[in-house]
Amino acid sequence: GRAPGPGPGGGGAPFDFKARPAPATTKAPPSSSARASAKPRQARKLTIPTSPQLRTTVRSRSVTPCGSEDDLNASSASFKAAPMPDFSRTFVPKHDKSRLTEPAPFSLRSD
Repeated sequence: GRAPGPGPGGGGAPFDFKARPAPATTKAPPSSSARASAKPRQARKLTIPTSPQLRTTVRSRSVTPCGSEDDLNASSASFKAAPMPDFSRTFVPKHDKSRLTEPAPFSLRSD
């Protein structure tokens, strides 16, 4: 039959569409005769998962405490925080007294 729509040249006339036959390699094999001659599948053994032997314990250093809890408490008692800043005053930065950069005229060399 005729398919509606534009033709191969982009015109509005309908055209006849005919598909090429599919290659033999893409066709499905016959259902029962091919399977009868094939070997039956063998039952596979169940896979038992095993944990890999990682070398992280060999590479890492052992953790040893550097001191007792009394030493840790004594060293943390000497910490003193700085006073809180005064947020009631607004921050105004100081102005820089240096001169601003002024552009200089230039000319490009041309032939």
